[in-house]
Amino acid sequence: MASTSAAALLGKIDPRCSRDAWDIAKARFLEGLDEVEKAAFHDATPENIFYAASNVEREDQRESKTRSLFTKLQPLVSAVEDYGKAMDTFPNIAPLYLAPIWGSIRVMLVIASNHGRFYTRVIDTFGDIGDILPRLHLTETQKKSTVKRIFQPISPALNAHLEDAILRFRRHRRAVEKEAELCHMIEEKESRDLVVRNHAAAEARERENRQKILLSLLSKTDNESKHRRMQRIRHKGTGGWLKALDEFKAWSSCTTHAVMCLYGIPGCGKSVLMSSLIDDMLVEDGSNSKRDIIFYYCDHADKRTLDPVNIFSSLALQLLSRRGGLPTGILAILESVCQDSATADLEDIVRLLLKSMEKIISPIIVLDGLNEVNEVNRKIIFHNLNRLVSQASTSVVKIIIASREDTTYLTQVPHASSFKVRAGVETVTGDIDCFVKYAIRDLISRNELVIGDSALEEEIFVALSKGAKGMLLWVKFQLDDLCRAETDSSIREVLRNLPLDLSETYDRLLARIDVGEQRKYVKRMFEWIICAKQPLEVEELRQAIAFTIDDYYFDPGKIPNDLGRLARSCGNLIVIEDEDENVQIAHYTVEQYLLAEKNHNTSFFHFNKEEANLRVGQVCVAYLSFSDFELQLTRYDDNHTSTFAALEDVVRTESMLPPRSQPSKLVKVLKQFRGNLDTATGIPFDRYVHSSKWRKPAASLNTKYHLLSYVVENWLLHNTGIQIQYEPSRHQALFEHLALEKNFSFDLRPWDSIPFRLEGSSDVLQIGWALSTNHIPLLYAVAKHIGANCLANYLERASTAFTLFASRSAETGAQSLGKFSGRSIDNWPNSQGWECWLCRCLLIASDNSFTDILTLCFRDWTNHKFGNQKNAEWNQLQLILIGHLILDAEFHERLSTVECIANITLNWPFQMRRELWTTTKTVDDAANAFERAFASQSEHLMELLGLASCQASASFKERILLGSSLRDAFAAPDVLKIRCLLRIFGATTSSFWNIPSRIYYARTRAAADASAFSYLVEQAKVSSACRSASLETHWISALKDASIDDQINVLLAAGRIPSLARENTWLLMNAIIENKSLRLTLLVKACVPLSYSIDFKHFGGTEPIILTLRKTVTPEGFVSPLCCAVIFERHQMIKELLVAGAPVNAHGSSLGLAPLHFAAMADSLEGFKCLESHGADLELRDTTGRNMIDMVIATKLVGNMWRPDKSLFYYLIKHHESYSHYSWGAQLKALYISSPRSIALRDAGLLDCPGDKQ
Repeated sequence: MASTSAAALLGKIDPRCSRDAWDIAKARFLEGLDEVEKAAFHDATPENIFYAASNVEREDQRESKTRSLFTKLQPLVSAVEDYGKAMDTFPNIAPLYLAPIWGSIRVMLVIASNHGRFYTRVIDTFGDIGDILPRLHLTETQKKSTVKRIFQPISPALNAHLEDAILRFRRHRRAVEKEAELCHMIEEKESRDLVVRNHAAAEARERENRQKILLSLLSKTDNESKHRRMQRIRHKGTGGWLKALDEFKAWSSCTTHAVMCLYGIPGCGKSVLMSSLIDDMLVEDGSNSKRDIIFYYCDHADKRTLDPVNIFSSLALQLLSRRGGLPTGILAILESVCQDSATADLEDIVRLLLKSMEKIISPIIVLDGLNEVNEVNRKIIFHNLNRLVSQASTSVVKIIIASREDTTYLTQVPHASSFKVRAGVETVTGDIDCFVKYAIRDLISRNELVIGDSALEEEIFVALSKGAKGMLLWVKFQLDDLCRAETDSSIREVLRNLPLDLSETYDRLLARIDVGEQRKYVKRMFEWIICAKQPLEVEELRQAIAFTIDDYYFDPGKIPNDLGRLARSCGNLIVIEDEDENVQIAHYTVEQYLLAEKNHNTSFFHFNKEEANLRVGQVCVAYLSFSDFELQLTRYDDNHTSTFAALEDVVRTESMLPPRSQPSKLVKVLKQFRGNLDTATGIPFDRYVHSSKWRKPAASLNTKYHLLSYVVENWLLHNTGIQIQYEPSRHQALFEHLALEKNFSFDLRPWDSIPFRLEGSSDVLQIGWALSTNHIPLLYAVAKHIGANCLANYLERASTAFTLFASRSAETGAQSLGKFSGRSIDNWPNSQGWECWLCRCLLIASDNSFTDILTLCFRDWTNHKFGNQKNAEWNQLQLILIGHLILDAEFHERLSTVECIANITLNWPFQMRRELWTTTKTVDDAANAFERAFASQSEHLMELLGLASCQASASFKERILLGSSLRDAFAAPDVLKIRCLLRIFGATTSSFWNIPSRIYYARTRAAADASAFSYLVEQAKVSSACRSASLETHWISALKDASIDDQINVLLAAGRIPSLARENTWLLMNAIIENKSLRLTLLVKACVPLSYSIDFKHFGGTEPIILTLRKTVTPEGFVSPLCCAVIFERHQMIKELLVAGAPVNAHGSSLGLAPLHFAAMADSLEGFKCLESHGADLELRDTTGRNMIDMVIATKLVGNMWRPDKSLFYYLIKHHESYSHYSWGAQLKALYISSPRSIALRDAGLLDCPGDKQ
């Protein structure tokens, strides 16, 4: 059976027609014959073959002369065969002559003999056939007739003969079958290989088609069209000056990452210059280069090109389109990016671009027109460009950016070279002069510029070259103006009155439009072109400017007849592209001019973009509400058999019925009577089964209503600024009707195509779409339709879903939040639950800083639940979600979102604010949030974080104290910054009462600072919590809940120094004893005196070192700060004091003890080395004449003796020879030989014997 299928496949034989190998072989043999040959094959029976062969043999015997000759020679041949051997000896007599003759005779005789045997064999064969045929005929007759087989049996001889023939035939058959089986196995293998190859080819084609589809979905903009447009308007030779610059050569030849910024005045031809540079680099590189050039134009005419997602998508598309078959890893990323193109993640796209750059040695990225992107998106673009450069695995990444201003400060990447080139007047003058000469001659040759005096051509060139001032765009408008002049005199008049700049040019062009109707339509054109989400074609724009919100039906009579005439009336500020008939403004500066406030002569054409977008939105809803669409009849496409073929088959064949059930048997009986007709059911399944495929307007509608497709796709985007009123306007009413109720033959609402089925209300789709797109009017409309309470319940369930996910997640903070907001539905905790989907939409709103929509969700529609005991669970859900949103916004530095949420929580009950973050925050997250809040000067957020028990980290406090922020803020004074600084140390809103007057009071009265400092020092001494009146009037009282140490440190950092020396010294000593390194640094920076001594009794210490010093060494207890640092072995403090100028050899106590003596008494090796390195006098003695060695012998503080790396005694004993030149050198040597301590060290193996050294 396997062989049959293979033969059927290869020989085109239907396996159902034959199962026999002979039939298959016969059929395949017949396929190669023509009709005559086939007829001869079918007539080839044994009898016909025998008779035909016999007739041929007899005819040959009768007419063949060769056969007659050989018959006559047969006796001679026989005789020669008898005597031939004997005659073979005769040629040996004369072989030279006889051998050729006899050889030829022998050859002829052999041929004659063989020919005779051939004919004899043929005759014998025919004889055998003649003998067999009667027997075969008899056998066939007996096979057909049972009677003849009984009464006329086959003879034994014939039977034996037949049996022998059958036996031989069976053996032959088995051999043939084996050979056929082997052939079939070969054919089957070839068939399987063919199937495998076909399957692999099909998979490759499917993969290729899928790749093409994904790449087509990757980018929504046509980057090549702008490049082709720049090529058409570019004059040959433009941009040569750029490649000749040293900066460009250095950028091009740089062996590391390099970024070059090309900037210049508006209209100087940067885009044309970039197109020339791109083409030149493409030609130089050639097709086999290892570097790829990718480019992008930001075009004001197409707002989609200004989106960072589309920018990096287009760059990735250019690289991926050149790679052919994509690796599996890149294809997987591409799948994740394109699965939800409406909400494509920029992070995934940048990751895709990085992946696609891996195999490229030196990619070059060219970006033009980044000045047309808004500030927020521009920062996002530069951030990701820096990421591309820093994370790219290629050897060298080079970027060139064309913009209006210098942007090199935004592209500061480590290990990347930076270059900048200014396209000034002096650099582009050559290009402009070349263009002006060419343009004048071209206009004259085409009779668009008609001059009578040939000298006028040179006058035009000189005037335009002089007035251009580096603005190529300005030249183009003046040439258009010159073409309108009819005489040489009028041309010269135009040249004498050329405008000074582009703004004056635009004023003049618009001032010429004096017809009221033209002015109205031209302004509408400007509004539509600037606000449109994508370029509009001529027919679309004609209908767009024809209607207003007051139109109720489609009136063709209102549509302007000639849009080109309107474009020409404004001096070609509006241009129509010949390639695709798209309408756009001439340059980005035209849009800036129209959106700016200007003089009264052209004020009619100036407008606000928000108001213009609102008017465009009004036209969209009015257009969709035309009665024409309600009455329009469209053909219903019956597609149920193709789209729902499986369901159709189930219903038609009743395969859902149990096979042996009574209903199934009844259906079979009915089918027998009715006839089993294979007909369709005719049920329109797609009317009852939801399909996520987006239904576009029918072609029949688009042929008449040209604007319909654009309006269907973008009507919601143009209606985000509707003014919500209690009594809805016509605009608001039409919008709500379209969003919630009205149905069409095409899809109008994008949420209807979301591939997500809901168990509950479909209102969730509208809410989620509004959240993720910041559409406040839609959210209001839904809330009005379902009620605010219902909306709050939806958000509560979404918060519950997030809480469950957060509790299961092993991560915390922003990482957990980022994991939850994954773009794939498969990453959600429950892919079937709408709660998770709605929460994801809320996170998208937070990611994009949709502050208005967040305010509506968490303040206006959820506050009604506060204060109700049964809503305690909902309050807890809000706490968790809000806490994570703040962390996420802080982590990604979305300060507007943080400020929005902080303002929302300020309206919460006090107890809820105190509980914020109790279940989600970590110490590090809280500290980071606090620092970012301070950096953004958001006092509200800092207050919120403080109320949530969030504190700044110790390191952050230290950076603030050691910096100049506090001192500068008080010197200004900057009240807001002072309040934020004080909040870092625990100040609250209630403690800021009358803070400006307190700051002024302390700044004008030095006694206020001194009084506050004295009070704090006294409080620190006695550790009392009572307050005095003098402190309440000082600004430091704002830190009443902070520690006294923080208050003193803040005073010091603000430049407030204690006036009394004893207070300074006490602060120093306290900092040293309690190891407050920050306090010591602040005091040293404040330049407090370092030479005063203080008594130990003020500290009341019970440490062994203090008790010993009091009883034995310094009974009176007066020591200097440096001596105190040496005693307590504060080595870093010792260095800091010495660097600050503390006297190293001064007697720091009443007994004349110097710091060196205290180092000896403390057995401090590191203190000794530090003092020695700063010039300490090792010969110093106290008032009683004791030197350093006496102190080492007398002290009982020998805790470091058994630590050779810490002990001064061990160090001196071991290196006594190095100090032999001092007066106490002999004394030190004696200690080395016989001191009990030396003996103990020697016994411990830490010191060599005196004799060993010798």
